[in-house]
Amino acid sequence: MLTSLTDSMRYPSEDIVDLLCPSIGYREMKQHLLESRFTLRSQLPERVTQELWGVLLAYNLIRYKMLLMTKSLSSVHPNQLSFRDAASHIIFKLT
Repeated sequence: MLTSLTDSMRYPSEDIVDLLCPSIGYREMKQHLLESRFTLRSQLPERVTQELWGVLLAYNLIRYKMLLMTKSLSSVHPNQLSFRDAASHIIFKLT
């Protein structure tokens, strides 16, 4: 990761990673699960809530499947896998 926060005493790398990781998940959900749409398909508030829960559930299930895949591989960490490729493969297999 690149950052302009270079003072390691003031900005420990662990803190920066903790701040940026949720934004990576948001980007993956927005780009790959919602196909970069600006709006949700649902129009009613309760349906918007349902759609958001569905996206979060799908994201977590794909990430969990990626974790299971890496357990069978000795030297691969889940973050080394492509979320886009894993999501595409899983969605293709389900449809």
